[in-house]
Amino acid sequence: MDRHYNWYTLYVKTHHEKRVCKDLTEKNIQTLLPLLRKKRKWADRLKIVEEPMFPNYLFVRVSCMEYYHILNHKSVISFVSFSGKPYVVSEKTILAIENIISRGILFDLTSQEFNMGDIVKFDGGPFKGMSGELVNKGNEKFLIIRLEHVNQNILIKTERLYLTKVKRPDIQFSKMSL
Repeated sequence: MDRHYNWYTLYVKTHHEKRVCKDLTEKNIQTLLPLLRKKRKWADRLKIVEEPMFPNYLFVRVSCMEYYHILNHKSVISFVSFSGKPYVVSEKTILAIENIISRGILFDLTSQEFNMGDIVKFDGGPFKGMSGELVNKGNEKFLIIRLEHVNQNILIKTERLYLTKVKRPDIQFSKMSL
């Protein structure tokens, strides 16, 4: 059997992301469940809670041998697939998500569609070499990293001094380069 490992995206039942992540980790399956800390207001208090960055989704790194075992988990609905084949998430995309979370970068998450903007590349700072689409959100400048397979975009607040414009043919929106 194939022992080649790839990153895939799992679609899981609502509010079951942490449980599935824990169960798979206990079975020595590499997982990534990016969490955001958010303030939630109850009638009597404010509380900080951790919620999945991508509700109903988590990332797993598996070979073909583990693939079908994961589908047996009662909270796993499916792998994100295109044309009947599971979508392989690039290592660069996983590293970018881990980088954003570990550095505590200010970002916003949206599934909103954007008009075509300037394609830019970081020349300095913590994301040197990363490329994406530059957009305005209010008066702020953000770099978009598109995760089309889960219909989400990561918006990173950025400074102009780190960016240079790149010609369109050099970059594909669904991928980024580190």
